[in-house]
Amino acid sequence: HRNMGFDGWDYRLTYTTLVSNMLSVAPRVNMVANVGFGPEATRTKVAVAKWMLPAHEMLFPLKHPPAVIPMRSLDLPDQLLYLPPRLPLRALRKLRRILAGSQR
Repeated sequence: HRNMGFDGWDYRLTYTTLVSNMLSVAPRVNMVANVGFGPEATRTKVAVAKWMLPAHEMLFPLKHPPAVIPMRSLDLPDQLLYLPPRLPLRALRKLRRILAGSQR
């Protein structure tokens, strides 16, 4: 989606995951300290505090959950960013534009 300015692999992966109704797996703790911020970085020139998570060790033995339960609430921010708006929302936005234009 270079037209929209999204040229990273993560945008493509997230989009494919959402439209294919796939699941992502995340560990209980963050295991990586992201060092890809700064003036030498490819894209992320400025460090953002919420992305600067401390790294932790994973505890063994691993404890697997008894079931897989999708947490759709965690998908919502990605859906709003990557997926096209649903028809009712698109219709509402168009109606607002029409009304705004008629008030000029």
